[in-house]
Amino acid sequence: MIGDKAARGAMTIDLMSWLGLKARQDFLPIAQEYLRQQGFRVNVDIIDNALINDYRYGEAAGSGRNWDFHVLLYGPGADPGTIDTFMLPNSTSNWGYRSWPFYPDKDAGKKLDAWIYDNPRVNELIAMAQKETDPEKRKQYYQEVDCIWN
Repeated sequence: MIGDKAARGAMTIDLMSWLGLKARQDFLPIAQEYLRQQGFRVNVDIIDNALINDYRYGEAAGSGRNWDFHVLLYGPGADPGTIDTFMLPNSTSNWGYRSWPFYPDKDAGKKLDAWIYDNPRVNELIAMAQKETDPEKRKQYYQEVDCIWN
């Protein structure tokens, strides 16, 4: 059972990331230590950016995935609306759309095993935020989106 710390000690979590973002590099050891405190064994593999697609999808990755989580540490930056394309169900950048397999089915035009993140409240909040001109109100909408997503 995963709730048992001894059982968690038998599990290894492999985190993968790549160079280029200091915040991501700073986050990885924190995540690794937190997971270790929970009883898991944790590996961190930082790869060269030029090898990312080979690592994720190529022969070197075997089945296409020899890690448990890739750490992106994406953030909206100055405008929280930059997350819209990742949350809206009709976007090809939707979090679910970006699942395996890497290439979409030729006939269907999308990945057959892909799920699409589609939350009616998130869609409503994003629509309101996109029309809002008051930065503080807009911020409140995106904070609620963040709470739902997390």
